Amino acid sequence: MVDLIEFQKINPNDPNVPFKKDSFEIFKERFNEYFPSFPDDVIKEWPYRHFDDFCNRYWHLDFQCFLFKKMFFDNTIIASLKTKLSDTELKNYGNNYLNREELKLQNTWLFNYMSDHLTWPQPIIVLETNTCPLEKQAKLHKPYHLLEGHMRLAIMQAKIRSEEHICPEHEVWCVEMKAGGCNKGNNND
Repeated sequence: MVDLIEFQKINPNDPNVPFKKDSFEIFKERFNEYFPSFPDDVIKEWPYRHFDDFCNRYWHLDFQCFLFKKMFFDNTIIASLKTKLSDTELKNYGNNYLNREELKLQNTWLFNYMSDHLTWPQPIIVLETNTCPLEKQAKLHKPYHLLEGHMRLAIMQAKIRSEEHICPEHEVWCVEMKAGGCNKGNNND
């Protein structure tokens, strides 16, 4: 497992220059040295875009043991997913988008994409928590814990609650932790 100090060395954000960030290609090359099993679009959507959250909230999970597989979850599973946010916070975020006329949110690219395509632009990332060692499960929701995609999930759950017409299934990156040792290979689908 990579320690937190070593982990900070792959940070794409320049600590000396606000808003300066490595290109995705440079970051991906450095990131893959430590975590070769991460698919490119997962790297881009999670550690590249949200490195501080990725690092500070989940570094203890031993990313070197992550195995990724694309799956489709139906709306019943999507509606039941839990996150680091409270249920009330997540519901409020989604409801704010549904009430977008009053809040002037009608022109956000994410809401527009999801309204036009009836699903999200990139798969959310969930951890199948029963594959985690017991000592790592304490702060995680079961059977799945959302790792990345909070706003997409909030909007989709609000659409499900309001019975809007949406796709019956949505693509998800489902993460398992490999038991008995870590996978050093790349499963970049």
